[in-house]
Amino acid sequence: MSHTLPIAEIFGRENISRLVWPRSDSGTLVREVFLPLLEDGVTPYVRNIDGEPFILKIGDKLLPLLVLERQYTNSPIASPYSMYTSFALHELKTIQNRLLRAALLLSVGTLIGILQPLLKVCHFNRVVLVNGLPFSTALYPRLSATEIAAARTALLARFPKHAIIFRTVDALAGGEFMQTLREAGCRLIYHRPAYHLHCQAQGYKCASALRRDLALFRKTAYRLVPGEALDAADIDRISTLYNALFIGKYGPFNPSYTPRFFQLVARAQSMTILALKKDGRVDGFIGMYENGEALADPFLGHDQTLPKSLGLYRMLVALPFLKARELSVPVNFSAGVGLFKRRRGCLLAIEYLAVLADHLSVAQRLPWRLFELFNRIAVPLMRKVEF
Repeated sequence: MSHTLPIAEIFGRENISRLVWPRSDSGTLVREVFLPLLEDGVTPYVRNIDGEPFILKIGDKLLPLLVLERQYTNSPIASPYSMYTSFALHELKTIQNRLLRAALLLSVGTLIGILQPLLKVCHFNRVVLVNGLPFSTALYPRLSATEIAAARTALLARFPKHAIIFRTVDALAGGEFMQTLREAGCRLIYHRPAYHLHCQAQGYKCASALRRDLALFRKTAYRLVPGEALDAADIDRISTLYNALFIGKYGPFNPSYTPRFFQLVARAQSMTILALKKDGRVDGFIGMYENGEALADPFLGHDQTLPKSLGLYRMLVALPFLKARELSVPVNFSAGVGLFKRRRGCLLAIEYLAVLADHLSVAQRLPWRLFELFNRIAVPLMRKVEF
């Protein structure tokens, strides 16, 4: 039996013209959504993300890469430093149980304060983010053990002084995928809690809360408008709605998308953008994409000034369910509003970063070893707290 690895190539601005684009789902997504970021830079599309984009090609599969050196103020989706310091502190402050919140802020908060300068000294943000789409949830194409081995070889050769991080790895990507990453030398580091809806499972029954959301959607006066039918004013509107919700309400940690980004994804065939429009105005929207095995909804927005009785958010969250049921795949509903999602039948899943760091200096390896030890506390805690 042959053990020859497939060819893995890395393309950046200097050689992107030589990339032969494969006719695959991952090829279409990367060409439509990530190539412009490689050509123009990331910040014109996402205000709070900086880094150098590359594309990894393995056979007919493409994976976007984002290479960091420091970028300590990046959104947590593109900065391990932000994720495990400022964002972690923010999340601790949202715990409803006052005694638990106080205890964790005193213990974990103090530890984070001690770690912050150490992480910078250890070049904690010198990383390559594999599957570096500017989405909170990045779905993977199906990768075999030999393809992961080829990716590992190519990435370590090109970026020998960087930790290699496979983002958003969880059970929805498949237990086999997680095990293969372990066998390739990756350490699984706790990232965040996420919520999955297995609406394709045999015997699945729609939760009563979700049935009410669907009933609300069926009788709404809003009409559903696809992304390709949105004009420039609509694009500006959805940009405003997203940023008012995820930046204005929830703080500066979520990716801050520009109208130029929403123009990009609204026209992409690999994305599904759906807007709720009435009387000529968009009052809510959601973005979705899928890889044949799962569906994710990386961004949405709705007018928070309108009455909650309209059920805008409820209707928007029902749309991925309808799409996933049509495709017969589960939904990755990402993190946040755990109680709302659990009432709609979602199950908690722990999401990890799969990190290759054993090739680095002792100083660079140290933080990753520490965070691997923290898994023993963080994972049981998140299963108990369920944000």
